[in-house]
Amino acid sequence: YGKFGSNVLALKIGVPQERKAKVVEALRQNIAEVNDHLDTGIVATRFLFEVLCDNGLKDLAYKIINQRDFPSFGWWIEQGATVTWENWNGADSHNHPMFGGGIGWFYRDLAGLRLIEAGYRSFDVRPVIPAGLEWVNYTHDTTYGPISISWSCKNGEFAITCDVPVGATATIWVPFAGDLPKVKCNENIIAKGVRDGYALYKVKSGRYSFRSQM
Repeated sequence: YGKFGSNVLALKIGVPQERKAKVVEALRQNIAEVNDHLDTGIVATRFLFEVLCDNGLKDLAYKIINQRDFPSFGWWIEQGATVTWENWNGADSHNHPMFGGGIGWFYRDLAGLRLIEAGYRSFDVRPVIPAGLEWVNYTHDTTYGPISISWSCKNGEFAITCDVPVGATATIWVPFAGDLPKVKCNENIIAKGVRDGYALYKVKSGRYSFRSQM
């Protein structure tokens, strides 16, 4: 569908299933042509990182967000930026929110918090673990109280602790490799199923901790 974010938006909106793999590969090639940097505008940057994660390219998303040379968020930091700018090259406003949309990926995918029911009465915790990222801590205030997510992945062991506020319910997705019985929890909870390499646990309010082997 084209460069500069057109393939990103196509995948976000939805493409025919028989074309999807071809579009994902085209997007990967688009990014490779710019040496795994950003070449997207404000609209496609909003969805770039989550589209990569949703299509099996989580390590590439993490590589792009960690670039420190031009054009990248890291290059802005190297120039002394403390907020997002209007243009990658530093032209015009140095306090501009529009590229900040892509950073929503931090909580949607890296922390894994996804809204299911309005007000976070029901939500999923489905963390994405790219190679090289060892931990994430995130807290989100809701009308029911704070949701807290903390996970680490070191030496092949994954651990996650999640606080579910009173009145809310959550489905916690625990990544694992090997046998499901080896997933450990601080409560006597039985997994409701397995999907895409995750064990799914439906929980009510409380603090829950899980451990698994990756």
